[in-house]
Amino acid sequence: MIYPSKAVPRVLFTKESARLLAIKSHEARKARAAAAHDRQVAIATLVAGPPQTGLEASSRAAKHSLSEELLGQLALLRKTPPDSHKQLGNTPDGEGRASLVKRIAETASLLYGWEQQRGNSIILVGLASQCDPDNAQPAPAIDVQSEIKPN
Repeated sequence: MIYPSKAVPRVLFTKESARLLAIKSHEARKARAAAAHDRQVAIATLVAGPPQTGLEASSRAAKHSLSEELLGQLALLRKTPPDSHKQLGNTPDGEGRASLVKRIAETASLLYGWEQQRGNSIILVGLASQCDPDNAQPAPAIDVQSEIKPN
């Protein structure tokens, strides 16, 4: 680019302006982090509800510790995928991966109350003797009516 004889290009970025920009950027990041922390504290306070007795606080702390342990076990399982299907089942050397996952899921169900959340459900299964893969045809629909009676 050719400049007219009297025009001099301006310096837009100096060491001093870079230092000031870095300080400003750092302060903005610090402010955002503080605001995020304040939001987390506010949410935790809302979730915790009213002040708890010593027993309730201990129970909550124990549940939190157990939850962290379960998450750690799941992270370890996710980090080390099975090399073969032989690792899924139990062996004389130890418990298989499928059994470990089942025990973790059962513990999580107790800890998080998944059984209560599930509610009442009905599972309908057809007879296996009626399944013929060579002559596969859609099964006729069966009308199922249900009624809920209070106890």
